[in-house]
Amino acid sequence: MRKILSEEEKIKIQKAVEEAEKQTSGEIVPYLVNQSDMYLEAIFKSALLFNQIILLILYIFAKLNQFSDFLEIQNAILLVFIGTFVGAFVGYIPFFRRFFAGKSTLHYRVQQKAWEAFVEREVFKTKDRIGVLIFISFFERIVYVLGDSGINQKVKKEDWMDIVQTIIQGIKTNQLSDGIIQAIYKCGELLKNSGLAIQKGDVNEISNEIIEK
Repeated sequence: MRKILSEEEKIKIQKAVEEAEKQTSGEIVPYLVNQSDMYLEAIFKSALLFNQIILLILYIFAKLNQFSDFLEIQNAILLVFIGTFVGAFVGYIPFFRRFFAGKSTLHYRVQQKAWEAFVEREVFKTKDRIGVLIFISFFERIVYVLGDSGINQKVKKEDWMDIVQTIIQGIKTNQLSDGIIQAIYKCGELLKNSGLAIQKGDVNEISNEIIEK
């Protein structure tokens, strides 16, 4: 699996978390994955579509009595096989794989992966349940912000939208690390303004490094 962020970018993101957490008692946990699923069903759908298109073309030719010697049964089968293979290849291209998977499936798989990351990073283990996971799934261009119970009492779901959009814009403009850094600072500001300002004696309970998988 290819790495999306350089080591230098990861260090900059870690420093951004450190700076943002100087404003808030909340724990900000960035987490990045290449993709949340392979979406094999999308590849299958694409292959099936191309398969059906070739069969339809052959059927039309047969109805019009336009079969030549070339389109005898062996070559017809070969064309169907080639069409299926081409369809599978097209379905593997990121844009088409997202298209054939569908938005609802993409969001569902990313959400599942985000909750897995929430548990893996033990975001729930802070003293006052004030951890927040910023989960970025690069392939899907989807970001989920999952707050623990102490966060959710203070911050509404819609309040995270600016942070989500900042990262998505970073992905679209090929400036992901800058988008993540800006989003982290915005997150720190939001938590501070929502009643989770830094407290005396506050300690760092979760590592500030960004996890990339």
